[in-house]
Amino acid sequence: MKECQDRARAKHKEGFDKSGVKLELIMTPFISFHSNLPMITQKKLADDLEKCAGALQANLKTMRMLRIRPDTDDIYLFNNDKFLDTYVEKVWPNDAETAKKTGEILRANIFIKKKGKEQDENYVVNFFGNMQVLRATSGKAPHWLIEGFSAYCENKALGKNLIAHVPAAEVAKEKDNSGNWLAPIRSKAKDVKKWEELFQVQYADAKVLDSMASFSIVWYLVALDPMRFDKFIQNIADGENSVSAIEKAYGRKVAELQSNWIQWTQTQR
Repeated sequence: MKECQDRARAKHKEGFDKSGVKLELIMTPFISFHSNLPMITQKKLADDLEKCAGALQANLKTMRMLRIRPDTDDIYLFNNDKFLDTYVEKVWPNDAETAKKTGEILRANIFIKKKGKEQDENYVVNFFGNMQVLRATSGKAPHWLIEGFSAYCENKALGKNLIAHVPAAEVAKEKDNSGNWLAPIRSKAKDVKKWEELFQVQYADAKVLDSMASFSIVWYLVALDPMRFDKFIQNIADGENSVSAIEKAYGRKVAELQSNWIQWTQTQR
């Protein structure tokens, strides 16, 4: 663990040496958090990630979904555009244009964002889940699973869902896309695509209801049997598609599981 922490500190120092932007470093057992926000804010965000990690350990009964490490996985949060642009330009010059346009960079093991939106707390926990599921599946997790597991982490840590990774136009159409997604999905479960279709949805075609459904399906599969969920994740990592991975892990057809899931949603509050 000490060697891991030493590598994380060295990487943090290298970022300062290259950019001249002073950031504080907070390390959890799973991630390095770099930021120039007030320390009280940084500690709150780090505590959120620890709460999320604890919830994953308690609910999944395995460490498969907690394989990221502070020397390889990082979250950066800046308090204004100037610091973000300077840091990225000096440390990751190939990403400089993207950072200037969007205010963020998303990679499998790095999340960079400027402070400003009220959802920052949810963004940080959501992307923590994104990192975990990608690492657990060797980068093979499909969009629905990334979306569903990230939202699962967000809800477990913060008790609410604010982040839907769908085109902005779709977010604007949806009137009920915040709060606890377990509740609104009750009235919408029968409108969800067949799971076989949902599992094929990509970001460009995604709707907010797809995100809500993906979240609810992940919650259901974990609640149904966490050890079978673990096997499902391993099947995805082994290259199985979502339908095959679920059916082999749970020993049931996805049509039957979807029917049972619809009934289960009616019990959720």
